[in-house]
Amino acid sequence: MYPFRISALEEREAFYTKQFDIRKLEEWFEKHDNRPQRFAIDPGTETKIIKDRSKLNEIINFNANISYAELKEKLVENAPEDAYYDRNQYKDPQKAMELIRKKDYFQNPNFLGQELAFDMDSDNLECAKCKKKKFTDFCPDCFRRLTEKVPEAHDIIRQDFRKIEVIYSGRGYHFHVFDKKAYALSLEEREAYNQKLKQYFIDPWVSRGRIRLIRLPYSLNALVSRIAIPLKLEEINALDVSSDTRVVPEFLKR
Repeated sequence: MYPFRISALEEREAFYTKQFDIRKLEEWFEKHDNRPQRFAIDPGTETKIIKDRSKLNEIINFNANISYAELKEKLVENAPEDAYYDRNQYKDPQKAMELIRKKDYFQNPNFLGQELAFDMDSDNLECAKCKKKKFTDFCPDCFRRLTEKVPEAHDIIRQDFRKIEVIYSGRGYHFHVFDKKAYALSLEEREAYNQKLKQYFIDPWVSRGRIRLIRLPYSLNALVSRIAIPLKLEEINALDVSSDTRVVPEFLKR
């Protein structure tokens, strides 16, 4: 078994230098015909472990349409706490920053739509064993209970959509919906799906539409030292996140 713990700065840098496979990421987006227009990172808001202290509590947005090779270089350079991609689609991504600052996506003529996503997080469970846990703590019992609910949540989403991808995110699961009609959902329609899934421990602000960023597949969740990976539905119940080498970074194996 490998520990769930905060990754050190040098470990984050080593992961993005030696282990992070940018080709897998590119293939994943190509598979879904969903190449993001923008990427972003959180250098160290929660852990305060950060290369450049002047960037503390900031989200760093990379230039629009950055190449995958440039993205890899930025991840190595910054060794971020978290790496994200922008689910929004923009008419002109070069002019998106003003829209992003105002967070008025759905009312702006530069906004074309947003990928629908649901975030099931074990932190949202009530648990007698870990009721006073810190944000860095990981409760295996909560995660097990969350995992048991994934197929049920998937079935509800599948009532209306077909192109669904599940990502193990570090402390939970992300559902990505790539059906074209999902991008056009209004804020009210997204909230209606929140109500349908509220008993499945989702973070409602992600699927509500106001939050544009979501964790980058194959990136490192530095709060628990685990790799976010896509999973087939039938793989989920068999996933042992304490020891599965697919989700454990090399720096824990030494």
